Amino acid sequence: MNLEIYEVLLKSTASQYAFETIDDGIDTVELLKQESPVCFLRHDIDFSPKNAARMAHLEMQHGVRSTYTVLLSGKFYSPFEKGVRETINEIKNCGHEVGLHFDPTVHNITDEATMVDSIKKEASALADILEAPISMFSFHNTTDFSMSCRAHEYGGLVNAYSNFFHNDVEYTSDSNGYWRFRTWKELLLEKHKIIQVLTHPIWWQPKNEFPPLETVIKNIIERSDLMLNDYIDLFKDQEVRINQSLLNDFLIRKNKTNDPDILNLYAKSSYLIECLRSSNFDELVTRLLKISEELNLK
Repeated sequence: MNLEIYEVLLKSTASQYAFETIDDGIDTVELLKQESPVCFLRHDIDFSPKNAARMAHLEMQHGVRSTYTVLLSGKFYSPFEKGVRETINEIKNCGHEVGLHFDPTVHNITDEATMVDSIKKEASALADILEAPISMFSFHNTTDFSMSCRAHEYGGLVNAYSNFFHNDVEYTSDSNGYWRFRTWKELLLEKHKIIQVLTHPIWWQPKNEFPPLETVIKNIIERSDLMLNDYIDLFKDQEVRINQSLLNDFLIRKNKTNDPDILNLYAKSSYLIECLRSSNFDELVTRLLKISEELNLK
């Protein structure tokens, strides 16, 4: 899976189907009556808002509108971060529907009344991020309970797992980096009137050739690098505060205190990472000379 393959599948689908978004304007009765085929293209953003934005721009170029859902309670990104907030709004500004990706397990929900209250709260938070109302949601980490919630809407939001989507729409998903039911291409060959294709943007990165696990690891490393850059840049050009580390003596001798390039290289040193993983401070101290030589600080 990669962005190049995604574009091929997108164009193939566009040649056969009209695209509809999942929102409060959906008329399920009318959709079932009409003869023209319809595709609901949905993207649950579990890992990578950055790649979701790539897909959103590609879809816009081809005149396609799709539905993106944002996870507020995930571990791999936070929609409240400035950069992620801007990315989510970028997706919305491409003309796509942006809804809530809701995880009932985070709230220990066991009944629909409690679920409605939690959906409303999360939708309100996401609406603040987008500065626009939210009209739909999809479930994350589905359970027997959430899969039994088949009403058209909860908390005023259209449910992407309603009876209509379960009973009247043919579906495929790339969950966990492989097609769960049939491939997207196979679904197109079946010529159904109404289909839903669910993707998770992390898998569809440009020129990606890695299997799912390696793709996730790569994504985590990229996020880690970004966080390190942000922290190290706090000290850039500082004359009062010092980014204290075991490299201090070497950096001071070279007049390189707070140098972001050197500190970024140090932070990614295989020696440093190995010692931090094992919590072996003494070993790291003994390896500092080797690290300093690699960084041209000796």
